[in-house]
Amino acid sequence: MNWALLRSDEVDAQIAVHRASGQAPENVQWFDAADLPALAFDHNQIIDYALWRLRNKVGYSRVAHGFLPAEFTLADLREAYEAILARRLDPANFRRQVEASGTVLPTDHFRTGSHRPARLYRYNTAVELADHGPLSRPETRTP
Repeated sequence: MNWALLRSDEVDAQIAVHRASGQAPENVQWFDAADLPALAFDHNQIIDYALWRLRNKVGYSRVAHGFLPAEFTLADLREAYEAILARRLDPANFRRQVEASGTVLPTDHFRTGSHRPARLYRYNTAVELADHGPLSRPETRTP
């Protein structure tokens, strides 16, 4: 499974449209973040820094939400965390921690497939996850 701010299937569909019209973009290719070729200028450092920030934010923010639809399974959420952290997580422990955190709410919907139906969840937007700093607080002035 590929993870990106742009879903790979959407990008691949756009590339196919451009190829069909004879306007295929040049030098477009997917790379694993852990196996990037040498990039121009300081772009490898920029990507390393972005990955470091992403991996640090995943613990205290809803950064994984950007990789998921409005409703998702806990397995989807775990896969997003695993992709961000670049390591496997124990499914039972992950489920227990997520359910105890109160950051997701079960819905009445299920994803059906070849296995037993998986419950869909959504983010609990009533839970504040992180201090957004002084710029997000209303300014209070004393007369």
